[in-house]
Amino acid sequence: MTKKMQRYSFSILALLTAFCILKQFNVFAKTGTVVKNTGVRHTICTSLSSQANAYYRDNNAAFSTISKLKGGNSNCLTTVDSALFDELHDLMDETMTTTVSYSSLTTHWVKTDANNGSSNACLFYSDFVSSGYNREHVWPKSHASFKEKNGGCDPHHLRPTNTTINSTRGNLIMGNVRNLGETYKTKDNGGKTVLYYTNSLVEVNDNIKGDVARIFLYVYCRWEERNLFMNYSSAKPGPSDDKNDGGKVIESLDTLLQWCKMDPVDTWEMSRNDQCENLVGNRNVFIDYPEYAWLLFGKSVPTNMTTPSGEAKKGNSGNNQGGNTSTNTSTNTSTNTSTNTSTNTSSNTSTNTSINTSTNTSNNVSTNNSADNLSGNHSNATSNNSSTITDNGNIGGIDNKPQNSGKPYDPNNIGGQQVQTDGEEYVLQTWAIVAIVAGAVVIVAGIVSIIIIKKRKS
Repeated sequence: MTKKMQRYSFSILALLTAFCILKQFNVFAKTGTVVKNTGVRHTICTSLSSQANAYYRDNNAAFSTISKLKGGNSNCLTTVDSALFDELHDLMDETMTTTVSYSSLTTHWVKTDANNGSSNACLFYSDFVSSGYNREHVWPKSHASFKEKNGGCDPHHLRPTNTTINSTRGNLIMGNVRNLGETYKTKDNGGKTVLYYTNSLVEVNDNIKGDVARIFLYVYCRWEERNLFMNYSSAKPGPSDDKNDGGKVIESLDTLLQWCKMDPVDTWEMSRNDQCENLVGNRNVFIDYPEYAWLLFGKSVPTNMTTPSGEAKKGNSGNNQGGNTSTNTSTNTSTNTSTNTSTNTSSNTSTNTSINTSTNTSNNVSTNNSADNLSGNHSNATSNNSSTITDNGNIGGIDNKPQNSGKPYDPNNIGGQQVQTDGEEYVLQTWAIVAIVAGAVVIVAGIVSIIIIKKRKS
């Protein structure tokens, strides 16, 4: 009896030891345990996380398959009826297996919104770590069919913000304020300007714009809020809500896509997506595959865009044959330098004529002129990106700083983009698991040897 007890004791001890070691290395994180976000703000993400790959594999949702579905057009009110919209909505809806309460969000943000494993959350818009914050509906609740339920307590959507910044942002429409040539106000936080706003529009810093665009796309698709960049007169309040005016949340489709491209997904966004999946089960597909933003509205995916999957640079634009049926006319002409020249002209049904001409040369000078006749908003933006730094006083200037590849992260580099592949993290984790398993085998072998020796002696 004593020998049996010894054997059981050794076995239990070995299992407990292995479990503790595996737990220490967060090997069980992908089964639903939320851990600290170890991603870094503004360090460009150049690969999907292993957890992201598993999500699309396990749900039979390969990009190569879904991207071939027909998207909609430049009308966000009707794009919700497209095959691609339905597929992306169903994926994010059906895999969201649990929810969290509105009040509990602040406790989760300490982990999901930590920056590089920080002890507290990184404030959205303000872009620095702080212990004081409140809950921000990035998609304003007055423009939505939710308040504090459904999309109103979705951790993919709500973010921690400084109270004053949250109040100033209000329910203003996101848009390009600094290129209007009009007087605007600013709001500072943490020693830097965070918001630029008028009575109707608000603009965030360039290195936050991609985050905003991808959150808007998620809410539009997951929670079926039609009024993304067009007003929706038939909008209705949802649970616990008393108001939904159906007002658009961003000024135009052009601005939405511009912001999504100019501020690429960083390793922090990817890691946050992992932790939100651990928390509620689903992912924001527009973080993993920003390419869907273009395909959803029948646009060609830019081939000079950096995305986690790299599908954009591969030229895998899927089936973006959605026709433009809105009543506006837009002409987009971009001139870049390079040795190849490509012209893409498309005429679509209805009264809309869309001409896209791109000539790639080598100067990186781009001019975008867009008109949204349905909403009555007109935006004209001209940017000259030749690896120069433009300051916030340059109205309409892009304040992205040059990429500092290979240099340590500097929190004072507001617009900086540092390139680092997050694939290294998962390679290290794999080797750690191999080492742990090998160690466990050695421990078990040792225990077995001790038992055999004791048996022989007896």
